[in-house]
Amino acid sequence: MAVKNKTKDDIIFLLGAGASVEAGVFTSEKITDILINYGTYCPSVNSTAIENLLKYIQVRIADYLQVPASEVNFEYILGTLSELSRKEEYPIVPFLGEGDFLVKKLEEKMPLNEVIDKLYALLRELFFVRQSVDYLYPLKDFLDFSKPLDFFTLNYDLALETAFENKGISYTTGYRKRKKGLPIWEPSEFKRKAVDIRLFKLHGSINWGQFFKYPPPPRKSEPTATVRHATDAYISNYPERVEFNPSPVGIVEPPDRTNGMVSLMNFGTRKELLYAESQFSVLFNHFLNLLHRARICIVVGYSFRDDRINKILEEAVVSKKGGLHLIVVDPSLSWSRYENTMLRKFSELEWATCIDKPFGEVLRDRSLLNVTNEILNSKPNSKSVNRLIPMHPSENTDKEKPDIEDILNKWKILGISFDLVYFWMYTLAPELRKFEQCDSETGAINLGELLMPLNRKVRDLCYHLRWLYEAMGFNGAYGGEYLKTIKVEPELTNDFSNMELIRKGLPMLGRAVTIAFNAYNGCTSEFIRAVTDPNYGRDVGAPSHLSMAELVIRDDIMRIYEIVTILNDIYKGAGYEEPFEMIRKDFWSRIDN
Repeated sequence: MAVKNKTKDDIIFLLGAGASVEAGVFTSEKITDILINYGTYCPSVNSTAIENLLKYIQVRIADYLQVPASEVNFEYILGTLSELSRKEEYPIVPFLGEGDFLVKKLEEKMPLNEVIDKLYALLRELFFVRQSVDYLYPLKDFLDFSKPLDFFTLNYDLALETAFENKGISYTTGYRKRKKGLPIWEPSEFKRKAVDIRLFKLHGSINWGQFFKYPPPPRKSEPTATVRHATDAYISNYPERVEFNPSPVGIVEPPDRTNGMVSLMNFGTRKELLYAESQFSVLFNHFLNLLHRARICIVVGYSFRDDRINKILEEAVVSKKGGLHLIVVDPSLSWSRYENTMLRKFSELEWATCIDKPFGEVLRDRSLLNVTNEILNSKPNSKSVNRLIPMHPSENTDKEKPDIEDILNKWKILGISFDLVYFWMYTLAPELRKFEQCDSETGAINLGELLMPLNRKVRDLCYHLRWLYEAMGFNGAYGGEYLKTIKVEPELTNDFSNMELIRKGLPMLGRAVTIAFNAYNGCTSEFIRAVTDPNYGRDVGAPSHLSMAELVIRDDIMRIYEIVTILNDIYKGAGYEEPFEMIRKDFWSRIDN
């Protein structure tokens, strides 16, 4: 069926989490399950205490909202935990009884901010695209309806951006590329005519952040700053809103921090504050305006659990008396219609068309395209890969002695990486077992794609251990010049002559990750003691307490190299480039010497 060109505002898309499921992005339900079972997925020293607190928070919120605990998702849980960590700054109703006890008990072991760091780092992992996005490629057909085509999404992941880049479709998310530096937020980008798609991410994105800058303080001898100087200082100190590499080497801080690179992923317990900041206000105003001008709003994978979004959809449809038609795509629509009175009523009035199929299926079989075309012909019924952020600040060569606080912070960051490596191994293990007897080229290629998230996090381990050694004043065990050669996403070489390496390496991988994970956790207390006690190791004639600390963690180096070696062999056997080829050669040359 030929598609007729219409006006530019004929159709818009609104995407929820279900639109990214086929790209391997974890659902809200699965993310919530992983968080409240944190001890199972990331069983580190304090994981049981963290899990107990998260489960308690979920139950208390459910009691307050008078809903089943299963309906309290990760956004509410993390939002509440964030407010608990800032209770002096943002007072909230105190948790009573057992909850207060759990908070105090956990804080005796680690500050709530550290708990949030761990959970937030895990959360960003769960939004990564892990599978092919080719199911989204037929979206290109909808460009025949209008250009630019407008997509509004409540998702943080990059499934759409990846699909558009793969198909050579030009798009903007409101960020302007610069010759130097990262792309910067510029709302006027949405007015550019030379784009095929405008993508409005209403809750932010996994690769959006505020980059806080701190200029050096003025000299004491300088007179009081003039208004102009004060203005310049204020502007130079104001954080830039930038778009960065979705796989940075360093840690991206949670949204409420004010140091370094801070995420712009807008979630929390108070939905009325979601769109309060200027950037989100701009995005949301586009949604309001275009919704009232559109003929069709295609809603995909949205659970209708955001009261504000629901109200806006309802008001737009009612005010236009069916002049705005909803096409709702969701394989669980029968349940959504049962739960949602608005959707049920709109279906009865023929103001909404419901398609009970997965997104990929309705795109492939063109049923969504055909339904859209039919409604438009009827009368109304009354993203380029950004350069990596310099997440790791350069070392201050003027330091006379190591900064103990910096060392402990680097150790904590290394621990977060260990948590995430273990998490990915635990998550991927059932699927990896299917490849232990791999003997086909297709299977080998699929294995390489499956291992990409784990490969990326092992890369981070290499960086973070190197940075720890630098903070301690040692050269470290990793060749710094080789770190940048690590391939996060190795390319296919199509050399499948070493497939026995897969069968040999896969059974060893899980064991190696577990041993390395336990080695870190097992030596943490002794390492912290060695770092903070200047007399540690004096009784055995050690050069310094930091030298003893280095001896304590030396086993970690070997354990990480063991994982590196195994992953390298598996990828070689699977017909890919060796991701850790240079760093591995550097290690064995040191051993041989």
